[in-house]
Amino acid sequence: MAGTIGQHPAGNLWLNLPCSSLALDRVDMIQQLSRVVRRWRLDIALRTRPRARIQRMAANILAKAGSRFRSRHDRATCRLAKTEQRWIERWRINPNHLFDLMSLYPTLQRVFFVHIPKCGGTSVRQQLVTTYSMAPVPIPSMGAIRQSIDFMDTLPTPSQTQPINQALRTSTPFRLREEFLQSFAIFLARNDPRQMFVLGHQKARELRPLLRPGTDLVMTTVRPPLDILRSMVIYRIDHTLKNPQRFDSLELLEALQLRHTDLKALVSADPRTATERILALTPLSLASYLALDDSTDHEAIWNGIQTLPLYIAHVSELDHMLATLFGGSRITIKKNSSEGRAGLTANFAAALRDEWLAPFIDSDSAQLYQRIDSSGIIGFWQKGGTIADYQRLLAIA
Repeated sequence: MAGTIGQHPAGNLWLNLPCSSLALDRVDMIQQLSRVVRRWRLDIALRTRPRARIQRMAANILAKAGSRFRSRHDRATCRLAKTEQRWIERWRINPNHLFDLMSLYPTLQRVFFVHIPKCGGTSVRQQLVTTYSMAPVPIPSMGAIRQSIDFMDTLPTPSQTQPINQALRTSTPFRLREEFLQSFAIFLARNDPRQMFVLGHQKARELRPLLRPGTDLVMTTVRPPLDILRSMVIYRIDHTLKNPQRFDSLELLEALQLRHTDLKALVSADPRTATERILALTPLSLASYLALDDSTDHEAIWNGIQTLPLYIAHVSELDHMLATLFGGSRITIKKNSSEGRAGLTANFAAALRDEWLAPFIDSDSAQLYQRIDSSGIIGFWQKGGTIADYQRLLAIA
């Protein structure tokens, strides 16, 4: 990382100015001067940020008094967003490690969503941003960063505050990372979130180093391994046939050593072979996503689930779990549903057989899901279970 995240060094910045000795190399002078300027600008950002936040708080109070104060509220929000963006930029966040943003906001609770593919994760991501106003911190992938921007930019706001986005946007084309940091700053200024979460397909062991025990929350959604594989293979075929130029489609076609027309013919003539070839390329294990280390032994994983604790819901009751964990009314957002399937994809989905999928289910995943089901977790949230009840359930399971 180019910069250091932590407390801003105290002291007089002018003491760090390069001396005027003739022996000092010119390049050295420029580098030292550049460091001084960066520290100076950071010092300004650190001093103006608290003032901007206080002004925003005062504007919030005034806005409740009537619409005539709305413009003052918008200006204060806009000023705070710009200050927030400058403050983030001064820390020189590594573009390939946006998780460093978490260190800038230690007072925010971290919510770690272990996003198992084809388990309703997109719905969870969207709800966390749009319903619960959590700030998304994406994994370093173009798709995750773009989705974070889209969710933050489509967050419903009162009509009076909609111009804030336009006021902060510039006509200069932004690279994706810069666009995300700008959207992130605007989101923080508009919503003053209390939590942030990791957005992307991350396994539990990859998220564990970021977890602060006793402070943060870990959750996931599951479904039977057979259903996961069925949904995954249908998704891969559907999206590859519809969008052959997408990166993941090109990647699949290259791995299969097929052209788009060849895959189309294979799916039509021999759906079983198409299924087996795709699953052989992209194995998907429930146990590997929930393991806290390299071991995928189902007993060790269950012990980890009890220790964290890891909050688990069946995909059909994810709305109930989110409402229980974070409050508010239950809101259903469905993504990646089977609606809209037609033609060859619909025919393939109808032809797909469980016996084609079963050989690709690893034994640890099968036993782990059986343990989750037999413990009473499946259906727990839909029955109105509480957080305390869930913790007791895990303790005795």
